[in-house]
Amino acid sequence: MRKTTPRWDLLLMTLALAGCWETSVTAAADETALRLLAEARSENYMEASQNWMRAPYFETRRSSMSPHGPNVDLWVTRAVVEAFENNSDAPDWPVGSFAIKHGYDQDENITLRALIKKEESGWFFAVLTADDQIMHSGSPELCVSCHGGQNSVFRFIDFPQ
Repeated sequence: MRKTTPRWDLLLMTLALAGCWETSVTAAADETALRLLAEARSENYMEASQNWMRAPYFETRRSSMSPHGPNVDLWVTRAVVEAFENNSDAPDWPVGSFAIKHGYDQDENITLRALIKKEESGWFFAVLTADDQIMHSGSPELCVSCHGGQNSVFRFIDFPQ
């Protein structure tokens, strides 16, 4: 059996630890995604409430050209609407701003849930299947490339005029 040199041992250990770190980061993001969905459900996000409402101009399901699906529903916390009303050009979304978009296929079957929440540490994204299996969570490039989210000004949605 051939022994590795200390330099190779260090490289192998670094690679192994990097893989563990990535796994723990992913697991933590997935856990956060499920916690946020449970939080929104406990607040009955799909019903008008003290904290949630349908996004302006999304009072009913709308057709969409977004990657979320050809038809979408969108619910937001009232803080999102207030930020938009205060500055529609570049709203400064307050910490706690939260939105959930449901994507539907042509036959009106739900295909995904997309969650976006501004936390103290920045924007958190998650995309889940209709049966709550996590597809993406954390800050996936897939989400960040469209929505930005590098600071408090966030390309979230252009409410129709």
